[in-house]
Amino acid sequence: MRNFRIPALPPTPGPVALDADGSHHLLRVLRAKPGQAFLLLDDLGMQARATFRSVEDGIAILDLDESPTPQPRMQPLHLIVAVVKGSAMDDALRMATEIGATHIHPFRAARSIAKGDKQDRWHRILASATQQCRRAALPELLPTGDLTSTLEATADVMHRYVAHPGSSNSPMHDGSKALLIGPEGGLTDQEVQQAFDAGFMPLSLGPWIQRAPTAVAVGLGLLTAR
Repeated sequence: MRNFRIPALPPTPGPVALDADGSHHLLRVLRAKPGQAFLLLDDLGMQARATFRSVEDGIAILDLDESPTPQPRMQPLHLIVAVVKGSAMDDALRMATEIGATHIHPFRAARSIAKGDKQDRWHRILASATQQCRRAALPELLPTGDLTSTLEATADVMHRYVAHPGSSNSPMHDGSKALLIGPEGGLTDQEVQQAFDAGFMPLSLGPWIQRAPTAVAVGLGLLTAR
């Protein structure tokens, strides 16, 4: 059964008419056929099974087969990630979405090379990854800021970590969590100390130097492991 995202599911079973963009994607990109089953996801964290019924004046009509139900509630998981170049940032965002990050805080580190604000592109990547992994609610993408403002934005998170070699800390499994990942060149000593001063604890991701997407996957995996 394929996944398909719409802005909001109706509360009860019945016909669902997609908008023009959704119809185009269903008909031209996914090449759906009448009778095909889909799992519909919406931006409110709801899901329901539906069947593609017909096309009317270019608009796809689906039958909602059941009342929507909420997906399991996700525990807050914040990723604070330095902006890195090109596909590395794309991969980091995809992996964070698939692993379960609920909030993503991009920031410009001292060694960040990438320029410009790509919020629109990043949001599209999050939406695509969310649909791919059958997750309903998108991660909240925060505006790109500096390290100081980003650390302040996670002040209420219970357990906060900064990826740092040589640590032997075991991450806590209960309560909200945050992970700080630096750019490809790593955080400066001053940035690491700034995180420590803000209450972050060091967390080792292993003995080797990792690219940003790998560090995101390993670090969030440690924080979500049971």
